[in-house]
Amino acid sequence: MEAIGSSMVKHNPIQFSVVREDPEIERKVILSSGAKEVLLIASGGCTALSLQAYFPHLKFTLVDPNRAQIQLIQEKMNALKEFSSAEKKASFNVGNNSPSGLNEGGNFESLFRSFRNFITEFILNPEELKDLLTQPSHASHVRTVLFEHRYWKVAFDLFFHHNFLEAMFGPEAVQHAPRGSYPEYFRKVIEQGLEKEDMSKNYFIHHLFLGHYINQESCLPYYLTVPTPEYHFEFINNTIDKVENFHSFDLVNLSNIFDWMDEDKIKNLANRLNLEMKPGARLLTRQLNNQKDFMQYFPNFELLREESAALLASDRSLFYSQINCAVKVG
Repeated sequence: MEAIGSSMVKHNPIQFSVVREDPEIERKVILSSGAKEVLLIASGGCTALSLQAYFPHLKFTLVDPNRAQIQLIQEKMNALKEFSSAEKKASFNVGNNSPSGLNEGGNFESLFRSFRNFITEFILNPEELKDLLTQPSHASHVRTVLFEHRYWKVAFDLFFHHNFLEAMFGPEAVQHAPRGSYPEYFRKVIEQGLEKEDMSKNYFIHHLFLGHYINQESCLPYYLTVPTPEYHFEFINNTIDKVENFHSFDLVNLSNIFDWMDEDKIKNLANRLNLEMKPGARLLTRQLNNQKDFMQYFPNFELLREESAALLASDRSLFYSQINCAVKVG
């Protein structure tokens, strides 16, 4: 038997084809703070693309150490500028779940593809699942059809297992969560999203369970519903701590990178943000499956508790246990 060459072994450098974060959170913070210059974690680019469409004159700096993520965003920018309406929809997985689509090609998307293949194999066929998720349904019906099915919990046990996530993202990505807690965590936050009244319009749910968006304006990310703006993006292909200075930014959005960093690195980054960010600037962070108090490292910031709670309550992305918005005061 001929040995399989290393060149044939799969290696996908793109971790995230989409950003599983609700850009409405950033939009609200920009509106409330009057931010003009914004720093974002690049990831799949969805947040930046929607925010530029909301705020055509704002400047965005996108940071990511993974060159493949930046190249993906640049490919998305070109597609939005150059493609026809029909070509855009096909390329951005509107109505199709092609793995070669711009929003379906990352490793995390592969995980969800495996997850939903299990669901359509053992719980509901694809058409029934689509009908359940795109038609207004009473929460009790969703609970009966999905949550009470004997394979529902198994799906999360299999595809959100600690070892699977660690193999995909590395041990640093799961270091702050209790070991073995991810299946129950993801099951609970996804169930909460599925029980909400607006579930049938939630494009995060559609993308997760169907692998594509529904071709209705109310069910699409904002950047796919409006004319393409001029992009004022600056890319930094490096880790966040290599940003030269944070003083110029009115909003620094760190996504959930603290979930990926050990506490010494968090302290070092926090020290710089405490020193370099200007008074009145906003800091926005998310946390997934941990309740650690990372704000303890930010003595020069005031946590806006009511605003943070309201942002979390409005979040459509389903994933996060904390959203913290703080203002620089010292």
